[in-house]
Amino acid sequence: NDEARLRDARGVIETFKSAELQDYFLDDCVGSARQSATLSAEPGIAVVYPIIQPDRLDILVETEAGLSYTAVPVSGRALSARLGRFRRQLQSFQPGYRETGRALHDWLIAPIREQIAHAEVLVIVPDAALRLIPFSALYDGERFLIQNHAVVVTPGLSVTIAGETPDTSRIVLAGLTENVQGYDPLPGVAAEIQALSELYGTNGVVLLNAGFNSEQLNRVVAEAPLSILHLASHAEFGGDRQDTFVLTWDGRLDLDQLETLVRASSGGTGSLALLTLAACQTAMGDDRAALGLAGVAVKAGASSALATLWSVADESASKLMVAFYSGLRGNRSRALALREAQLQLLNSDEYSHPGHWSAFMLIGDWH
Repeated sequence: NDEARLRDARGVIETFKSAELQDYFLDDCVGSARQSATLSAEPGIAVVYPIIQPDRLDILVETEAGLSYTAVPVSGRALSARLGRFRRQLQSFQPGYRETGRALHDWLIAPIREQIAHAEVLVIVPDAALRLIPFSALYDGERFLIQNHAVVVTPGLSVTIAGETPDTSRIVLAGLTENVQGYDPLPGVAAEIQALSELYGTNGVVLLNAGFNSEQLNRVVAEAPLSILHLASHAEFGGDRQDTFVLTWDGRLDLDQLETLVRASSGGTGSLALLTLAACQTAMGDDRAALGLAGVAVKAGASSALATLWSVADESASKLMVAFYSGLRGNRSRALALREAQLQLLNSDEYSHPGHWSAFMLIGDWH
């Protein structure tokens, strides 16, 4: 029957997504032998698989009501061109982003409006160039998508690690405010880490500037299990894993080192609830770089990651981070905490442009 065929198709998509991650990370273990999230959509959740084809856009949607399939008559070339324009407009604060966002909404969201109408959280499993744009900034002519739904990204449900909800047990807050290794200073990080340290009290461990070095980081992380690892430093995701790193005071933390660090933080269980990369960027137009970003939580062994598609002004980034963690402390889910933080900036006078808030993506477990 149709439902069985759609489930078979979804299974093929998930297998392909896992293979993509293994190819990017050059690691056959990525996406396999993990405790995965259930493939059955929960109440209030809609899982959306948009697949770019040469002559059309296929969209598979799963909700608690079942699976549905929609074909949208737009060529892959036309869609990819519009996606690139949208990314440039948002990242560079260019005009016209509402018009472009509306055209993309008409292709990506409007055709499945009925299926997702009652979803509080949209879980997007993006394909190719779709990884390069923030779905939260899609525009229906009156409202951004984030005003209607919380938005989460995952490279695949079958590789999403179902972990513990972030709690107050222990958080490491590490960051750089100064010019390091030729990278621009991030002066707003000092206030961000101070605010988060006050929020978490004695459960927060701070490593700032020279204190954020490899030896200190490894020592602090290994002392006791962590719930959250927050890295407020430049991070770059390239088309190859060798071009991907997080900047520390004395070097660069590559993906394998990050994985080792996360596993040490959880006593080897790989159960870190949240890895935050507060100042990362992916190369514009490089969907393999965006694949690396989407898969960072899976590779590192964290159940979720909060990261940015492009480098955001550190003042607005700091405000969003404080709002997000305040939501977590208020027992919001990760998805709803991010949505509320993004809406806080959207509704402000100074940071309403989506260039300030839409780059932030929650990747992985949304609970």
